[in-house]
Amino acid sequence: GVDAQSATSETQVGLSQTGDVISFSQFLNEDIYLNGPFDAENLYFSLPPNWRLLSGITLNIAANVTFNNSAPTGDTVFQGSAGSVKLFLNDAIIGVISIDQAGDNVYQFEIPVEAFTANARADGLYQLRLLLESGWTCEFDENMLFLVRTTSTIVLPHDSISPDTSLLNFPSPL
Repeated sequence: GVDAQSATSETQVGLSQTGDVISFSQFLNEDIYLNGPFDAENLYFSLPPNWRLLSGITLNIAANVTFNNSAPTGDTVFQGSAGSVKLFLNDAIIGVISIDQAGDNVYQFEIPVEAFTANARADGLYQLRLLLESGWTCEFDENMLFLVRTTSTIVLPHDSISPDTSLLNFPSPL
């Protein structure tokens, strides 16, 4: 099974040895709410020790975006992006979602295998960070909600290998 531990703006899980597609619903009980103008969520996870990741890793963020603004009277009209959500894996940026419309969308990002080895954490966990920045300007009174659905997925193509059983890695679990 999957162990999940939830806290404000942080979730930590160990992914079970399932197929290549991991749904956020496997480790989240509810959608992630990012409230503007600035908010962040950290998801910490580990992979089974017998997985060797292959190319073709894909992150699919299923999101619902709502925002409103009250432009001052006059000819001021907002054009452009309402903000962005930056995606990081172990502090390396892996994608940016430009928020330019409200409603349901699915954003897809290819992640190179090297992103899982670069900036490796000492505790062996991977950190997926979602950072919402929607501060348009002080002239607008806006309310932003970026809802990441539990139907979001990460596709992790992998081979199964024998885990490293060297005692040099002790006390790391096998």
